[in-house]
Amino acid sequence: MIGPIVAQDLKMAETLVRHCFATRPSAHMRIDSDPTLGLSDRLPALGLKKASWGTVMIRGTIERAPEGAPAVYGLVSQAYS
Repeated sequence: MIGPIVAQDLKMAETLVRHCFATRPSAHMRIDSDPTLGLSDRLPALGLKKASWGTVMIRGTIERAPEGAPAVYGLVSQAYS
């Protein structure tokens, strides 16, 4: 499982995912991501097939990060087995 993925931008998030793949090339990988986070549309090009969407769970409201601050691109994994 890869997550959470927190990066400065989408390009860096992809770089982190690619690094994880490179360190475990034969391992089964899973990323839980919500389509609104921006990374999920790019995962097939990185070699992952879509199985389902992750669910963003919050208490209260989501506050947007200030301009230029790191953002969440992948969730803490929902399934650990």
